[in-house]
Amino acid sequence: MYDSSRFSRNEATRHNAERLLQKNGVLLFPYFYTTPEDVDDAFIQKSINGLFNESFSRKTSKRSLLKLNDIATQGLFTGGGPPFGYQSIAVPS
Repeated sequence: MYDSSRFSRNEATRHNAERLLQKNGVLLFPYFYTTPEDVDDAFIQKSINGLFNESFSRKTSKRSLLKLNDIATQGLFTGGGPPFGYQSIAVPS
């Protein structure tokens, strides 16, 4: 796989998906780091990397939510299509 952080944002989901793939004869090999030959060491390394990926994903989610709420509190539009019943107008710079 190219980037393990894109494989799953949740460590429990990653474990389940990887186990399902292994049962069907599919092995995952990360591109950015090498995994140890020992199965137990590889499990620990993948778990640690997965926990860091999940932590980073959660922090990014919290920052994004805070920023979007801040923008909405200021009365600015956060993007996407206008809400039902609203019309978008051009705002002078």
